[in-house]
Amino acid sequence: MTSPKGLLVRLAGALSASGMPWMITGSTASAFYGEPRATQDVDVVVDPTPDQVLRFLDELRDGFYVSRDEAGDALRIRGMFNVIDLESGWKAGIIVCPDRPFERNEIARRRPARLFGVDVFVISPEGSVVSKLRWAASSGSERQLRDAASVLAGCQGDIDLDYIRREAEVAGVSHLLAKILPPG
Repeated sequence: MTSPKGLLVRLAGALSASGMPWMITGSTASAFYGEPRATQDVDVVVDPTPDQVLRFLDELRDGFYVSRDEAGDALRIRGMFNVIDLESGWKAGIIVCPDRPFERNEIARRRPARLFGVDVFVISPEGSVVSKLRWAASSGSERQLRDAASVLAGCQGDIDLDYIRREAEVAGVSHLLAKILPPG
């Protein structure tokens, strides 16, 4: 596996076989909706039971590095663990869905998609915008703002701006949203 497609094929297969709800987020998702950009990892939000995590880890026995201890800790604290493709070095950040209304809602709003020819689930474009704004606020990153703006531009007319405004207000990032909203 020397490409993001190779990683996604195995990862999507393992996630689906585990039975857990999941969705691609982060830069991979914003590039799907907006302006493509290079990234060396894939962020995936999951909402598993302990048994589903074990099935997922069993599916990744061959060809991947993943720490069962870190996965168990991530499940317990609703944190994150990494899955690394040993052949290519590509990494997936597996984020256990935080128990907060926005994240719970976004898991429910996820969309089926084809990415690199692989059937996946992707965060909604609205969720991608709000998530990028939250990251921009916490990191000060202009790249995050550009990603959010590119999703808005890429989904012109097919995006729920009222939902974005409402969630941006709840997240305290309305001032950042105002910077990237198109005039009118």
